Amino acid sequence: MNHSDPLAESLRESAVGADREMTGALVAAAYAEHDPDAQLAGIAVSAVAAGTDPEDILRACDAARLEIRTRAGSAQGYDDQAEDRVLDVMDRLTEWCHPDCRI
Repeated sequence: MNHSDPLAESLRESAVGADREMTGALVAAAYAEHDPDAQLAGIAVSAVAAGTDPEDILRACDAARLEIRTRAGSAQGYDDQAEDRVLDVMDRLTEWCHPDCRI
């Protein structure tokens, strides 16, 4: 029986060239005890304000998702609420959300 993560290869490909510092910050924020959603949004907002291309932020988000899914492992079905938080930020960056929530 194969217990490999079905999304890992796709995430690895989309995360190529991701900024390691931003990826680490996103992972840490996703696991934060206090208001992780606000911390994740703050990272994205700061990056956009600094002129970072949204595609580069999304690449770091994919790298963060891969790290989070790897930590969760097959015992958890590669599922972790921290990944959902990163996905929420990605939705805000791609405007797949209410207009008031866009980054």
